[in-house]
Amino acid sequence: MNTKITKQTLLMLLVTSTQLLMAQNNGSLESFLNKKDSFLNGSDVAPKIKTFIEGDVQLHCQYDTVYDYWSGGFAISSMTDSITGDYTNLYSSTTATGANKSMVYAVGQNEASLSLTNSKFLKSIEIVNTAYAYISMLNGDKIGKKFTSADRDSFVVWVYGYKDSVLKDSSLIYLANFTQKDSAQAFILKDWIKVDFNALFSDCNNYKFILKSSDNSMFGMNTPSFFAVDNLVIGSMLDNIEDVKNKNIVKIYPNPSSGVVNINSDLKIEKVELFNTMGQLIRVFSNTNRLDLTSLDKGVYILSFTGVNGIWSGQQTFIKN
Repeated sequence: MNTKITKQTLLMLLVTSTQLLMAQNNGSLESFLNKKDSFLNGSDVAPKIKTFIEGDVQLHCQYDTVYDYWSGGFAISSMTDSITGDYTNLYSSTTATGANKSMVYAVGQNEASLSLTNSKFLKSIEIVNTAYAYISMLNGDKIGKKFTSADRDSFVVWVYGYKDSVLKDSSLIYLANFTQKDSAQAFILKDWIKVDFNALFSDCNNYKFILKSSDNSMFGMNTPSFFAVDNLVIGSMLDNIEDVKNKNIVKIYPNPSSGVVNINSDLKIEKVELFNTMGQLIRVFSNTNRLDLTSLDKGVYILSFTGVNGIWSGQQTFIKN
């Protein structure tokens, strides 16, 4: 009898410990800093690549020792300057806090990357502009232009998910959008928003964040190429079986394709919208499961699907070759 009690107790402890580990497996990032107005940019281990590790989340960071600057990846920040809109303020979000008024968050540059371990995948994140990028787009500066509806400006981040080094899927997030016909809907993201990927990246362990702006020159992007993220929610195959099933609600083939693309879905599709990597709407298709994309330039696009009466929606990345 004592043996049974001991085994039951051990089992309860094991279950409780597992639940605690799963609960703590999200990337709140609070463990990295304990005071406001500070940041970590990899300078302590340069020229090696710095990896910030919290649970199964690994954020990669690079620091250039020759020119003494943060050269890429993610930095960890608790900076609170939401007023200064120039290069002296690289590490502050627009809210001067993390999501939900937390103290610590991450700031990423173009092509910042992160990895997940133990078969986990990225289920959702919270995201916002940095103060530097926001003020530049709002007012314009010596390099970047003021964003306007007349110019159909946009600033987006593409989240690319990889299985090791093989691209599996992607998702588009607007940091600023002036492309709508109704200018009243134009916005520059100022407050934290949660972006749910659900099971989109269920077979991905590496992620890259690619920024694209409508404001460019021969030297590259004029918009400050920074963004802030927080509260990375991590999923596992065990607790997301239904989400994984729902991921496959729409399939497109062939993909990549040089011309016609077919859509396979058990549900009726009312509308298909085609977006480019700038987040600009290229074409709209109605009530069809066959898309002729022969005239498209080569590249990566997003196909956004809407069911009848808008009761469901989904996205698929499409590659034109």
